[in-house]
Amino acid sequence: MTHPLRPVGLAAALSAAAFGLAGPAAAQDRAPHQIIVMGEGEATAKPDRATVTLGVEAEAATPREASDMMSEAAARVIDRLVESGIPRAAIQTGQLTLDQQYGEEPSDERPFLAGTMLTVRVTDLDSLGEVLNAAITDGANRLQGVDFGIEDDSVLREEARRDAVADARERAEVLADAAGVSLGDILQISETGSGRPRPMQRGDAMMVAEAALPVAPGDLTVSQLVEIVWEIDEGDEDETEVGDQD
Repeated sequence: MTHPLRPVGLAAALSAAAFGLAGPAAAQDRAPHQIIVMGEGEATAKPDRATVTLGVEAEAATPREASDMMSEAAARVIDRLVESGIPRAAIQTGQLTLDQQYGEEPSDERPFLAGTMLTVRVTDLDSLGEVLNAAITDGANRLQGVDFGIEDDSVLREEARRDAVADARERAEVLADAAGVSLGDILQISETGSGRPRPMQRGDAMMVAEAALPVAPGDLTVSQLVEIVWEIDEGDEDETEVGDQD
């Protein structure tokens, strides 16, 4: 009895071909090995502006008297600032307050305290000390703060970004060398945060008047964080696999 011959050799060949194609496809689908590194950069520069926040307060027996005294004092401060070279457009009046004070005993007099805030933008930092003294002399009795800044910090931030990327690359190269691998292409770069310290001086008018003027703000520092993802270069590994197959 004869049996039909089955094409065993052809089936085996097709199976082998199918398995042979599956290997490279799986290798291509595999996610590349990566090195992920954070880099930090900084750049410094001299400030070119200051924002001064002043307080004017007045105390009196009645709300009207306290408000009038405060308004007169604030007007004197504004006039003195203008005489010192500050444009009126650079002076802003803030929140107005009126509170009744409380004594230790119910029978104590309870005067009223009226207050307002003045925000002054100073672009000539060489005159900042004179501006502060002038304001304090003519009625400002609180110094809430001096905030130094840079009018246009875009160039400084770009320098900090470059420094952060260089720092990340240096860290990645150290890690790759320690692991015995090489860096490949950059897969992703992202900024993870930025900021700068803001010098702040606080105190009351008496403390500032007795302090050494002019004010010396020092440098401002802009910081930048970046995260960079590198692909690990697996060229040597691929050559090894080819050699093993031979």
